[in-house]
Amino acid sequence: MPERSILITGSGGFLGGTATETLRKAGENVIGTDVNVESELAQKLKLRRLDITNREETLAFIWNNLPETILHFAGISVPKEVANNEALGQKVNVESVMNLLDAVVNARRKYPSYNPVILVAGTVEQFGDPAVEGEVLTEESARNPINHYGRQKQLMAEKFLNRCLKEGIGGYVIIEGQTAGVSPSGEISQKKGFLIPDLASQVAEIEASGRDQGIIVTGELSHQRNIIDLNDAIKAWIEVAKKTPKPGEYIVCAEKSRPLIDVLKILIENSSVVSIVHEIDKSRGSGGTDRFYSPGKIMVATKDWRPEVELEKTIKDVLEFQRRHLVKGNK
Repeated sequence: MPERSILITGSGGFLGGTATETLRKAGENVIGTDVNVESELAQKLKLRRLDITNREETLAFIWNNLPETILHFAGISVPKEVANNEALGQKVNVESVMNLLDAVVNARRKYPSYNPVILVAGTVEQFGDPAVEGEVLTEESARNPINHYGRQKQLMAEKFLNRCLKEGIGGYVIIEGQTAGVSPSGEISQKKGFLIPDLASQVAEIEASGRDQGIIVTGELSHQRNIIDLNDAIKAWIEVAKKTPKPGEYIVCAEKSRPLIDVLKILIENSSVVSIVHEIDKSRGSGGTDRFYSPGKIMVATKDWRPEVELEKTIKDVLEFQRRHLVKGNK
């Protein structure tokens, strides 16, 4: 068999890139992959091209490399993008996972004992309506996804775990809350398109302008989310992969939710700008009334794992990243 390795999909992205960086630093033999290998990050991480939506390409890749562990991060993680193109979301978020399982079963034709551990990304959006009964949410809690993204991920989780059970594959679904932060190297973070980096970039732009006051415009920020640091999330993925507990779903997110307005408050408190005014633009949406929120509820995280990084540090790290990114972009 080929040399022992860890395959990571979506290594050109936020989570996959950080997992690739972290595991390589720990001395692991990581095969980082992405459909786009032309980006700056992909070049830096020396990624190999893999389109996991292409079944034949995925079968050949697994056949030739036989990774011992597969961390599947590739996917569409923005609910609005899934809602705008459900067919693409189905292909990327559901069918691609089945392609990986097909590839493992196919590889057993060459090596019958081949049995990798596979971790795939789930989401708290699978829980859906926060009005479900009970103050504590666990992996066994009722599911009622209320947006297209949550429904696709729930369908994926069910199909994935059923197929893993049938084929005797060690499969895990990591149910994540909102993730933010910066990788250990300081080079990987979300740039735009998500709440925290979007707010941080506005603050960084006001600072860069040299003005002593500015305006931040957002949609509604009255809702709450379970936010965890990027590095805590990756630590949980690695722990599950190494300890291989009973196959199934594992929650990886903050135990308690925080109001989204707290994110803005922390950013303002850590800004060099004398005065920042917050304006709400209702045309930007209601803060996601079709998203999962758990005010007053407790999320029970994966056994033996707890978030360690405080939200304040995560927000400060993202703000500093946006400052550096802004300076770099202006050169």
